[in-house]
Amino acid sequence: MQVLQHDIDSLRKINDMGSFFDKCSIPKDILDKANAMAAAEGFSRHKASHLLKAGLPMDQLPDAGFRPTDLKNFQPVRYYNYWKINAMSVGFLYRYEFVKRNGFPIITKENIDTLVKLMQGRKVLDVGSGACVFGEELKKHGIDLKTLDTVDYKGKEPNPEGGYSFITDFSPDILGSIESQDISGYNTFLISWCDMEGGASTSVLRRMKRGDILITNGEGQGGCTDSNRFFEILYEMERKNKILSKSDIADELNNNSYRFCGIHDYFNVYERK
Repeated sequence: MQVLQHDIDSLRKINDMGSFFDKCSIPKDILDKANAMAAAEGFSRHKASHLLKAGLPMDQLPDAGFRPTDLKNFQPVRYYNYWKINAMSVGFLYRYEFVKRNGFPIITKENIDTLVKLMQGRKVLDVGSGACVFGEELKKHGIDLKTLDTVDYKGKEPNPEGGYSFITDFSPDILGSIESQDISGYNTFLISWCDMEGGASTSVLRRMKRGDILITNGEGQGGCTDSNRFFEILYEMERKNKILSKSDIADELNNNSYRFCGIHDYFNVYERK
């Protein structure tokens, strides 16, 4: 797979060390049971409760991308300490540097090729575009796309306290919150690593029209992206057949993706019915 973001040589070097990228260590039989339970309840993907019922030990939940339920107000340092993860490891340190220059997801050429086929001829809004690297790459391939964020990070200094901000050459096409935007003119929405405390993904989900497509990249319920309310609404819409998971496209994207060790971000694709 070809990574399309900056500092590729460092990315490959650390990957060759064999400890940088995450590989799922959940036993397949447990994963299959959890997925079966989720499907029987009308969900397109499993929850932490499904994994536990299928026999996964509680202390292995981080391997499946779920944080402890008693850490409701998520704080990275507390999370790492809780699970005895060394936050100062090479992988996590490199991720902070990578995110500042590129944004959260590691985008590959194969990802772009899949998304270009899906987005061709559609009007796309990249919501919470951050460094705008993802959206600008899609524009290069002829996609009719606008980037939107509440902050213009171009020319800004990164946060010295360790919080996430970006070093970028791009400004968002639209500066403002998604809640204040008329999105009726768009039929495809890309939301990558939505703030778990914010309501951007929920705002889009509530207002999607029939035939609209939603592409998300991030962690599942209990992870570090999107709010619990977003997942509650999504699961309810799935149960009522108001939204359809396009799992074949999501699988293609995920099979051609990299993710950092300890980070469990995946693509999901949905169509409003």
